[in-house]
Amino acid sequence: MHIDNLKYFYDIATTKNISFVAKKSHISQSALSQQLIKLEDKLDTKLLERSNKGVNLTPEGEIALKYTKTILTSYSRMLEELHAYKNNKKTVNIYSLSYVKNFILPDFIGDFKKNFKNYKINLSSIETPFNEESLNSSSFDIIISSEKFLREDIVCQKLFDDEFVAIASPKFNIKDEYSIEEILTLPIIIVNNNTNISKYVEDKLSSFSSNSDSLNVLFTTDSPLTALNALLVNEAISFAPKTVAQLYTKDHNLKEVKISNFALSYSMYLLVNRSFYMDEKVFIDTLKKKIKGFLK
Repeated sequence: MHIDNLKYFYDIATTKNISFVAKKSHISQSALSQQLIKLEDKLDTKLLERSNKGVNLTPEGEIALKYTKTILTSYSRMLEELHAYKNNKKTVNIYSLSYVKNFILPDFIGDFKKNFKNYKINLSSIETPFNEESLNSSSFDIIISSEKFLREDIVCQKLFDDEFVAIASPKFNIKDEYSIEEILTLPIIIVNNNTNISKYVEDKLSSFSSNSDSLNVLFTTDSPLTALNALLVNEAISFAPKTVAQLYTKDHNLKEVKISNFALSYSMYLLVNRSFYMDEKVFIDTLKKKIKGFLK
């Protein structure tokens, strides 16, 4: 099985446009179709339904797409590491919840890198519910997650405790404190990026409402940054980790809205591939110190 065939399949599955993929890949449509047929023959299953309206994934194709993305990501990482090795650089793959990746790591990663000049650092978001399956399929060195895993091949260390808080624009004329039942009547911007932590928040809020549809949702987004930016121009609230809210409220003049007798607490963990930890303990310990120092 050729990696190019998987790339063709992935591009067609995500764009649903064979002619576009053929043009982008500098290959004729007939040749591209032949490559897809070879892939289907190799897997002994039909991946795509073709019609005059375009292409759609079969149920088997949906399964193949999930694993194809993982394979292509791993292949890309492999090429990067090989290139880095040739240039005497160490590649470190860090997967993190988007809150940490977007708001915490960028603030010190440049200074951190000065101590590790021969390291190539890749920062990626955890985009799906994180579980044993995703842990097994990830080409990670370090993961920063709200999930705790106790396994022989993983070093798991707590980074910090945090909680989600409600925030809003000071232009939104609302009280400084509400009960949870009262606050759920306000327009809410929900962050749902298919991670365990976003599901935890949404489920906890829904548990205080008669049903999830009765929440006064202004809109839902998969981007925490979009939600925070939207608060600047909308009369609504959203929930964000307190560590992030304190940073963002200071820089963008947002305010925290208190909720009486209500807490959305959680912990963040550093998960490290044990073999990487044994080789790069100084790197790991320095990263931990930088994160904890930044949050003080």
